[in-house]
Amino acid sequence: MLAHDPEKRPAPDLIRVDNGFRMRSCARQTGLRAMLDYLQKAKQYLWAFVEIGFLTVLSVILIYLILGPDSSGVFVSGVADNVLKFAAALPAQSLVGLAIVLALVILLSNRLR
Repeated sequence: MLAHDPEKRPAPDLIRVDNGFRMRSCARQTGLRAMLDYLQKAKQYLWAFVEIGFLTVLSVILIYLILGPDSSGVFVSGVADNVLKFAAALPAQSLVGLAIVLALVILLSNRLR
């Protein structure tokens, strides 16, 4: 095939695959759309998983607060102790910075809606 011969050039909607012109660009765009849809679903599932984990930790802390340290059980006491150790290890400046960043994120997300 000669590149300077306009009659022998492939159609503009074809792309070169291996040694021939087999796939149309619209097929490639469809594959890209399918991949983006898959990534969007994966992101939704991951966020759902994070929310469930966060709610689980909050539920365990609530059980610990309701039942108390003596009668709440080994698992609940262990989770509560780990959360309390984590909260005690954070300096006050980090908590203030985290609160400011969280407030900014909430304000910006409300403005963008």
